[in-house]
Amino acid sequence: MNFLTYSIFKIGSFEFSVYKLIIIVVLYFIAKYSLRVFKKYIKVLVRRNEWIDSEKEKSLQKTGSQIITWVIVLTGIATTGFWVIFADMLGYSLFAVKGVKFTMGKLIILIIIYLITKLILRLLRVFLKKNIANKNWIDEGREYTIFKLAKYFIYTLAAVFAIQSIGFDVTLIIGGAAALLVGIGLGMQHLFNDFISGIVLLFEGTFKVGDIIELNNAAGNLPTVARVQQIDIRTSKVITRDGTLVVVPNSKLTSDYIINWTNSTKITRFYIKVRVAYDSNTEKVKDVLQKVAQSHPDVSKNHEIIVRLEDFADYSLVFMLFFWAEKSWNIDNLKSDLRFEIFKKFNEQGIKIPVPQTESKVLNYKEQFLYHLEIEKLRAESGSESFMKPN
Repeated sequence: MNFLTYSIFKIGSFEFSVYKLIIIVVLYFIAKYSLRVFKKYIKVLVRRNEWIDSEKEKSLQKTGSQIITWVIVLTGIATTGFWVIFADMLGYSLFAVKGVKFTMGKLIILIIIYLITKLILRLLRVFLKKNIANKNWIDEGREYTIFKLAKYFIYTLAAVFAIQSIGFDVTLIIGGAAALLVGIGLGMQHLFNDFISGIVLLFEGTFKVGDIIELNNAAGNLPTVARVQQIDIRTSKVITRDGTLVVVPNSKLTSDYIINWTNSTKITRFYIKVRVAYDSNTEKVKDVLQKVAQSHPDVSKNHEIIVRLEDFADYSLVFMLFFWAEKSWNIDNLKSDLRFEIFKKFNEQGIKIPVPQTESKVLNYKEQFLYHLEIEKLRAESGSESFMKPN
């Protein structure tokens, strides 16, 4: 017994003996064995549950290991009497603000609140991931929205607890913050508009992470098709088909005209505009366009393919080919395939695609065409062949 009580060192009223050293060594081996058993248990759990992928497995391993480690550490501190040293350390004052002392103990409390908050968020994510695999009412986008809202709420509660643990009056801080926000809001209305829009997007669920949307670009020209990667409280991140990451203010997503390809109908009508020369056989053009669309495997055969003579332009006849296809990330590739085939068939059939002419030539061609139509009309009405055709 004298050996176990032999004092190794002494700090103030704390005495570290051989007995306490043995306790620490025993707890170390217990921790090591417990972590090994826990890892084996997770491996078995992964084999029995298909919803646990590699990412979830790592999250469970990390969370469980941290819990076991902290339990062993706190047990060691309690059984060896290290609380005496910690009590002196916790009471050590670092600095003071308006009569409120900031001690080592309060710093440790802040660290503990932060770690607990991270642990709760990690467990929440694991819980939501499990529900995605087993429930039909929640998808990846809804899981992201729920987690984001819960994250902001939990961080807010953690901040309140942290402020109270330091010793500050939360009501005074909230009142001062409200007055400050009013002042800032007058000068930074666009930022607050983005914040409010972010909350609306997360709650309303107009579009979610993973959805494909169509929005106007900064120049307001051609629309941009992009996949939503992340929705934050002020901005959202989308990836275009070029692989470019674009940061979009949330106010733009709530105020602009946005088309959600994912939430709308799966089959949608698209069109291609084609120009041909005025002397082209319109029936032949219509037949070529219809057959090209019908022969493409990605064009829906259950919907009508329409060819429309859209306009008499300055130097060409404008045709519109309307077809139905599934909305996809690469719909422009389908349109490109159709254009390649149309160009090939036009060359085979002798159908010319005109190029822009000078203004005088354009007017001359158009006037000649309209004059031909008028002559043919008069000839048909009179039954006479005496009208001469213009050169």
